Amino acid sequence: DSGSGYYFGLTCDGRFAFQRWDENGLANLQGWDTHDNISVGANQDNSMGIMKNGNQYVLYVNDAKIAEIQDEKYSTPGYFGPFIAGVNTVNFTVKMSNIEYWNLP
Repeated sequence: DSGSGYYFGLTCDGRFAFQRWDENGLANLQGWDTHDNISVGANQDNSMGIMKNGNQYVLYVNDAKIAEIQDEKYSTPGYFGPFIAGVNTVNFTVKMSNIEYWNLP
């Protein structure tokens, strides 16, 4: 598959981004902005959520809304899942305890 779609990422220093990957490459739709609701530093837990309604994406971290983004590029159902990228931290690890989705009426 091409990897095309939307990506929601957090960094260890408290920043987040919402990105779109399409035929033109990776573009930041929002990011890399800081938010006080993101737990920073080593050995921290953060929960992430995205609610999609039409062309609107609402981002949540630790049960708080942190951003709303509108984009019309991809409107049909697709894939979702986690990704990790350790850039500045040796032996960077991520542990997931739960991943779910709901198809709301």
